[in-house]
Amino acid sequence: MGWGYVRSYIGFNSSRIKENLEHNIKLSSFNAHSIVPKDQKNTEKSKAYFEFATLIAQEKSQIFCFQEVPNLPYAIKKCRALKQNPVDPAYKTIQGKGSLGILTKLPVIKTQSKYFESSTNGYQWADIKWNDRQIIRVFNVHLQSNGITGMTEEVRKNGNLKEKKTWSRIKGIMGRYKKAAQKRALQAEEIAKEIQESPHPVIICGDFNDVPLSYSYRILSMGLQDSFKEKGNGFATTYTGPIPGLRIDYIFVAPLFQITSFYTGKRNFSDHKPVSTIIEPRL
Repeated sequence: MGWGYVRSYIGFNSSRIKENLEHNIKLSSFNAHSIVPKDQKNTEKSKAYFEFATLIAQEKSQIFCFQEVPNLPYAIKKCRALKQNPVDPAYKTIQGKGSLGILTKLPVIKTQSKYFESSTNGYQWADIKWNDRQIIRVFNVHLQSNGITGMTEEVRKNGNLKEKKTWSRIKGIMGRYKKAAQKRALQAEEIAKEIQESPHPVIICGDFNDVPLSYSYRILSMGLQDSFKEKGNGFATTYTGPIPGLRIDYIFVAPLFQITSFYTGKRNFSDHKPVSTIIEPRL
């Protein structure tokens, strides 16, 4: 146990809520879990899009980074058709062929996307003009998934530690996790190199599928501020699936900026919680 590790999971900070001021910017990151699975009924789909639109309307972020949204322009179109909480027409979507997408009201100068083994895991960055003097490079990241949720849930529900079959499943879970962690390490190293070569101050948002004690976290947070550690309060859980207490969604910010607030939201249609932070230039 160490104070640095405790602070990665429990926040003891107070935030100054100063939204929508001229010199501030609010960022949010959210793994939307495809918003709606294909097998859901029309009423359930409508409810999910309503919640998605409500999230955007309530957060009022200038920049949203979304993971697992296969067609962000279509989702925003569906949200704008809603009578309640329609999405502000000022928002623009940034998305390539994969499921990473950025939604922003600010001018976008340049973008680039890279996917790894699937159209789900990868990273994208966008050079965004904050004001007349400042350009920031925002990275939207989704590292390799562990793929152990179903196996873990099966062991939790039906496992018996007295049975050899249960231990065999546990061994399979650990093996799969090890392979995923190795892939994430290589992915994180590639992204870290991109960050080092950035000509602009960097902000990283995304679902790392890894905890704060991991190699991926350490290499991607190097030289940056963890917005939760700076201004978070309470427990840092961002994943609501069968493995409890995990913090795997992050926003890292360049030292050039001061973090004034951080909080974790709630959404019913995803197994992740959205995270948001407000930053301002240091005086």
